[in-house]
Amino acid sequence: MSDNYGDIIDNDQPVPQGLWRNAMSIYRGQWASNWILSFIFILITCAVLLIGLYSYTAILIIVLIPLIILPFFYATLSAHYKIYKSGEKISIKSYFSDFAAFFNRKSRGVFSFWRSLLFYIIAYLLCSIIFEMVAMLVCQSVDPGLYEEMINGLSTITTSYPTFGEVYDVLGDEAYRLYMTYLAVASMPTMAVPVIFFIFCVFKSSLTIYYRQGHPSVNPASVNNTFSMTSRNVGSPYRKDLWSMLGPIIGLYVFGYVLTAVLLYFFVDSFGGYYYYPSMLGIVGGFVAIFFFMPFYMPASISFYEKWGKEYDNSNLKYAAMMADRYAQQAQMAEQQRRAMEDQMREQGIDPDAYRDQQPNSPNNESNDDSTNNDNSGSDDSGPDDGGFWSNYR
Repeated sequence: MSDNYGDIIDNDQPVPQGLWRNAMSIYRGQWASNWILSFIFILITCAVLLIGLYSYTAILIIVLIPLIILPFFYATLSAHYKIYKSGEKISIKSYFSDFAAFFNRKSRGVFSFWRSLLFYIIAYLLCSIIFEMVAMLVCQSVDPGLYEEMINGLSTITTSYPTFGEVYDVLGDEAYRLYMTYLAVASMPTMAVPVIFFIFCVFKSSLTIYYRQGHPSVNPASVNNTFSMTSRNVGSPYRKDLWSMLGPIIGLYVFGYVLTAVLLYFFVDSFGGYYYYPSMLGIVGGFVAIFFFMPFYMPASISFYEKWGKEYDNSNLKYAAMMADRYAQQAQMAEQQRRAMEDQMREQGIDPDAYRDQQPNSPNNESNDDSTNNDNSGSDDSGPDDGGFWSNYR
């Protein structure tokens, strides 16, 4: 569909500059609250991840992310924004009020959790296939004979979850070291890369918090589309600012993850055979590393929003115009279909107006005589079922 709304958005207009200069100005004005809010969020995030690790299942983590981690992230950014806009003090009551506001209709879909989770699952499946093959190639290139010995030794283990000690007793020193290399190459990227996708999606979506709070009358379902449209319309300058803000978060996560997971893989042998423990703890270590940038990310996100706020407003106007145009086209198509059906009825010798008058639920058949009304006094005279569609707008 061609773009008929070029008069609403002028992409040649100059945009404001100085993302990080403005961010540091915001940071200096409220640096203490930045660190406090960041510490609360990272502490809760790491606690939830450790609970999921202790429960031996990732399902619990998937449940706790939208119920605990994302609402606390929402509350953290909301509290920071209120401090910036009105100089409010941090209080437990207001913080948990923001936590509860995450579940309101106005904030619905802020982080696009299910879409982010879908990206995570796809990335995990692809990484598990790719890095299993990479691990085999790495081990074969190190020592093909030792690799065959390792595979034959592992095939003799009948225990479902053997401890690292049991694996060591079967493989011996050299084959065991190759086995640890295999696990590190296969599992570490498989655990880390999908989380990077998830972090990017969540932090990128978190920018909509400010727009939703500043525009409470805007349909919540349209905000994410507005932000996506802005990215397409502005192009490279917008994405460059986005990566300058999110790049350090991803870099610190990778650093914390690799440092934690590698040290645990090669220097700790007490995980009872659950080789993914070091990778899971690496995720926790990655979020600990993110903590050191979170106090700077929050003012940077406000600076980013203020820099591109006019573009968001223009994109929202364009999106509203596009939707109005689409509804008008749908109404026109429905009218054309109605006329075509009436013409078909006339060709068959049926008068459409007379046929409608004969129908009991016809809008033209409004009032009947008293006897008819008495006969139908016990009937349900509610309107036709709309399937609940319009109930969202009443």
